[in-house]
Amino acid sequence: MWHEFKIKLHEDMKEPVMASLYELGCQGITEGDGELSAYFQDDVDPATVTGSLSVFSGVESSYSVVPEQDWYASWKENFKPFHAAGIMICPPWEDCNAGLGEKKMILDPGQAFGTGDHVTTSTVLGMLKSWAETLPNLPVKRFLDLGTGTGVLSIAAALYGVADITAVDVEEDAIRTAARNILLNNMHERINLIHGSIKEAGRGYDFIAANIFQEALLDMIPDIAAALNMDGKVAVSGLLSGQEEQVIKAAKASGLDIVKVVSCSGWVSVLFRN
Repeated sequence: MWHEFKIKLHEDMKEPVMASLYELGCQGITEGDGELSAYFQDDVDPATVTGSLSVFSGVESSYSVVPEQDWYASWKENFKPFHAAGIMICPPWEDCNAGLGEKKMILDPGQAFGTGDHVTTSTVLGMLKSWAETLPNLPVKRFLDLGTGTGVLSIAAALYGVADITAVDVEEDAIRTAARNILLNNMHERINLIHGSIKEAGRGYDFIAANIFQEALLDMIPDIAAALNMDGKVAVSGLLSGQEEQVIKAAKASGLDIVKVVSCSGWVSVLFRN
């Protein structure tokens, strides 16, 4: 069973409300005209979500419990093909073709976070693409997707030409979803999928992507820095505006230097170098 929250709001309130929902553990959001539908697993306290929404001016919400199949049907109805960082991302139930010079990815989000359309994921995709395009010896480089979710970043890395890819996640649902998407894109021989954390992923990476929330990220930064090769890069995202300050402080303490900071729609992503 899933908890569904129907939220009516003005367009300029969407990003801060969505950020708040994801902070509370939201597993998926569909967008309509002046409306959001947010879905939480059955361990959430509905009063906590309602209370969080009440602090936003002009926002109205209603709540109901829906069967799992109804949630997935709603998600499928609203998940359409889109373009991100030179890739056409297309759900398997849609018939679409990549544009000139684009690559195509088939992605079924299932119950995992990360389809590429959210600004946190699309920003990391852009950072990953820029890194991949500057390396003449890309096939020998190693990429770690930390908190892989749907597997979108790992599959993108493979499409960009990286040959040695590891994707890890602590959530079983995410591992199942990522495994399906890796097979859908015929990347199962290039992506090593691990149910676990960065400690199980080992070391020696040239690029690490960590699109995860601040609390979990802060605990991982020393291990992330230790897993990077010299001159390796790490892209962190999933940070609300202001949260990057603690992350930057922790990263510097672990020997990482800032390459750039990207802010968009209330979210912040940071690229570091070892």
